[in-house]
Amino acid sequence: MQNICYNCFHYAPEGQICPYCKYDPRENEGRYRLALKPGTILANRYLVGRVLGQGGFGITYVALDNQTKSRVAIKEYMPTEYASRDEGTVGLRLNDNSVQADFEYGREQFLQEAKTLAEFVGNEHIIWIRDMFEANGTAYFAMEFAEGVSLKQYMEQRGGPLQVYETNLILLPIMEALQWVHSKGIVHRDIAPDNIMIRSDGKAKLIDFGAARYSTGQKSKSLDVILKHGFAPYEQYSRRGRQGPYTDVYAMAATYYYAITGKVPPDAVDRMDEDTLQPPSAYGVRIRKETEEVLLKALSVSSKNRYQTMAEFYTALLSSMPRPFDPDTEIGETAAQMPVQPVKSSTPHSAAIPPKKEEPKPAPQPQKKPEPIAEMPKKKTPIIAIAAILAVCILAGVLFATGALGKKSPAVQETVAPSVPVEESKEEKPKKTIPPGDFKTVGSIVTFGSYEQDNNTSNGKEPIEWIVLDVQDGKSLVVSKYALDCQLYNTEISKVTWETCSLRTWLNGTFLKEAFSAEEQDKIPTVTVPADKNPSYSTDPGKDTQDRVFLLSIPEVNQYFASDTERQCKPTAYAIAQGSGVNTSLGTCWWWLRSPGSDSVSAAGVTYAGSVTHYGGAVHRVNCGICPAMWINLDS
Repeated sequence: MQNICYNCFHYAPEGQICPYCKYDPRENEGRYRLALKPGTILANRYLVGRVLGQGGFGITYVALDNQTKSRVAIKEYMPTEYASRDEGTVGLRLNDNSVQADFEYGREQFLQEAKTLAEFVGNEHIIWIRDMFEANGTAYFAMEFAEGVSLKQYMEQRGGPLQVYETNLILLPIMEALQWVHSKGIVHRDIAPDNIMIRSDGKAKLIDFGAARYSTGQKSKSLDVILKHGFAPYEQYSRRGRQGPYTDVYAMAATYYYAITGKVPPDAVDRMDEDTLQPPSAYGVRIRKETEEVLLKALSVSSKNRYQTMAEFYTALLSSMPRPFDPDTEIGETAAQMPVQPVKSSTPHSAAIPPKKEEPKPAPQPQKKPEPIAEMPKKKTPIIAIAAILAVCILAGVLFATGALGKKSPAVQETVAPSVPVEESKEEKPKKTIPPGDFKTVGSIVTFGSYEQDNNTSNGKEPIEWIVLDVQDGKSLVVSKYALDCQLYNTEISKVTWETCSLRTWLNGTFLKEAFSAEEQDKIPTVTVPADKNPSYSTDPGKDTQDRVFLLSIPEVNQYFASDTERQCKPTAYAIAQGSGVNTSLGTCWWWLRSPGSDSVSAAGVTYAGSVTHYGGAVHRVNCGICPAMWINLDS
């Protein structure tokens, strides 16, 4: 007899191990008495499967979303201190009428967790929320089902502690994501190896925001004191302890410490009387002295002695380490020791190729149509140049964290929606005339070419607005003010570089033809686009390319932007229609950079919040915006 496997939801022999996912339905027999019975339908949409886990305040199930035919995780509010469920039923009953107020407050906080997660949809390293609802006298939310193991389980499978470079690959992207969380005024408060999921592709996700709360303005009750011994800082042991981003700094540092030593740090309360915390090197961990000092500062018992923000901790770690992260480069120059070049004053929304001193002036392009892109041999870049570029990136990160870079250019104090609004009616209306702008002034908004932007094809294309980033040798470097389209970085999930990706071909082919007339194309020269490396990872960046239209790289975006706010980018209505994701509160989208990500099947990008993610996203993502960049000849 055939039955549904309540793990993968394929048909499988009843009562036997599933031939598809190897799940044995006898594993959970008798383990979760209060759980919903597999096969229960929630919200006329979700088919409940096996229990993934149960805690003091909730039960998590795997479920099938009958609308999307995909698996999700369903979290149910089930505080065993206040409520129970009779076996075989779905409704909850209170253990005592006197606990009703506490039960309802807990449910309010449970739904707040769902709302918190909803703030971060689109971030690859935070679990995504999909739905929330109330039923059966309690509350539920559906979230992304992330297959994998916890960091703790991952270490057990690996046979013990990880090397420093391995820990960087897992935790630095989580630290990037937490900078966005903190920018929303939210503190996670429960960072630990159990709450970091390592997926099958090796990428990490931060899960379980059940203890998260806003830094200010939230009332406290006894259930707010949620902590994991060894990973929670001192201030978290008291409801009166003031908490902030530095609270998560301690927990992240404790998780990092555990990952490289295999040891849980002593409880923060115990460390107040006698601090028995041993440096990682005392356990034989191969770690640079500078990195160890950064880690121990982040683990300071007193919050005043720690890094106050995750950005400070993240930047200090990066500055103490060699590039790229690799076990063979533990001994060598750190980023902080590399020669530093001055950083240009900031220019808003997008940047472009830093000028090369020895690059010859490009010859005018006489053809009306773009020629096939030629593959050029990789140039031998002097070591000092590589070091300088990396130093610029690190210096920029430090300046961002401290607010040391200059104010935004007056020309672009805020990012607004495209000047051509979405038309509800298809009736053709007169176009808004936009002055061409000053191509010779950095920070100016100029118009050049046209592209569909308001998603109303009946009224023709709209003028493209560009930001002037640099002017030299009779050319202006510009980048689009808005994300003009939404495209895959590569049409297949395969190892790829900027040189070989399908997005580069699209920009120099389809986009070039659609956005510019033959006369305008003659003003766009072919330039050498350097294969800039990822400052944090040793991923192969490919070879230098010869392009007319390109994307920005990590070093470039760090060189030109003074803050996350300036990197935030709004998509046009057309880009949204093509699949660009949009953060509902910010109105912004992710947008691609050309630099490789943490591996050969990912590329770097800029998040909704404007932070640069070195870890990047999978090249087959469908919701990333495109912000083209190019040089324009002024003398033609």
